[in-house]
This record gives sequence, structure tokens and C-alpha cells, in this order.
Amino acid sequence: MAYRQIIILYEDKRGPIAEFGPHRFLIACVFDKIDADRVELERSLNEWGCCRPLKGAQNVLRACGDNFNNLSDSGQGVLAILDGDRIASFMNLSRNAADPEVIAKIKEKCPSPDRLSVVVIRKNIESLIEAARECRAGISEEQVKKAVEKKDLEERDIVFHQLAKPDRRDLRDCILRKVPSFRAAVDETIKILQGNSL
Repeated sequence: MAYRQIIILYEDKRGPIAEFGPHRFLIACVFDKIDADRVELERSLNEWGCCRPLKGAQNVLRACGDNFNNLSDSGQGVLAILDGDRIASFMNLSRNAADPEVIAKIKEKCPSPDRLSVVVIRKNIESLIEAARECRAGISEEQVKKAVEKKDLEERDIVFHQLAKPDRRDLRDCILRKVPSFRAAVDETIKILQGNSL
């Protein structure tokens, strides 16, 4: 099966890097749910330009708005994954704005909203690591402290790579139950890949 091209935007503080941890975790979760040709699926999720950490929420918002046609110039589906802890304030909305309101405002500024999906993670991507600790992932308290409290991005990537290992599906299922907003990101990724989204 051929999968639709996808671009996934993250608001990570650093720019594109090889083997970006949250993306590896997302890919593993997608693999858990799709019984498909892994080579084709891996190509769609790993080809150059699919994973785009953009160094901040403002850059993701700009990519979804004014820069969208340059970003998705071949009709690719775009998924923006944003942390929920501060996104409303970036958009001059109430701190307690509901996700549908935030998403609607982002899509309102997009020139091709039919090709844009947005998922807001409650509260942020590090919530997945906190959930992994609750799911007894065998992550040390020191690793959690570095990755979550100290925002050590290298340590965070190490943890996400551990969570993405093929034999840790039960753990990933537990994490997605605890962070349903990220499960929504996995589901949206699958819909876009299969051409059923938006």
C-alpha cells in the first residue's frame, strides 16, 4: 500500500536532528496500530522533511499560517503537534481555552485548512515521560528529572528511544491511555497516511 506523504511539525526547542526522540516514539505507536508494509510506512514517516522540530510554538503557528503553502507545496497532509501548557496565550486566547477553540483559530489562519490537522498535547510532550514512569517503564527518577524538570533534550531523546523499542508495545499502550491527546496525534497520523483525514 502506498501511503500519503505527511509533514509533522513539533514545537521542539532545537531544530531538525536525526532520530528525534518524540518522532521515534510516534512512529513506534503508529507501527503498533497498523498491520502494513513496514518498509513503505517507515519511508513515509522517515523521508527527509517529514519530521520538523521548529524551535518553538510561534514557528509552528507561522508554518501553519503564512508559510503553509511553502511548507506543503506538493499537497502533503500536515499535522501540527503543539504543547497545551502555553499555546492559548501565544494566540491571545484565555489560558483555559478549550482545544477545539485553539485548533479552530490555528486553522482559520491556514490558507489550506483542509490539509492541516492540529493536535494539542495536554500538558506537553514531557507528559509522555511522566506517564511512562506511572506505567513502570523502568525509567530512573534521575532520567525523569533531567528530561522533564531540567528540559534536558538529549536525556529526553534517550528515554523516548527506550520507549520506542519494538518489545515495549504494552508500555506504549499504557502511556497512550494516560495521555489520550497524544493518542489523538497517533490516530491523526494514521488517517493522513491512509488518506482518510481532514
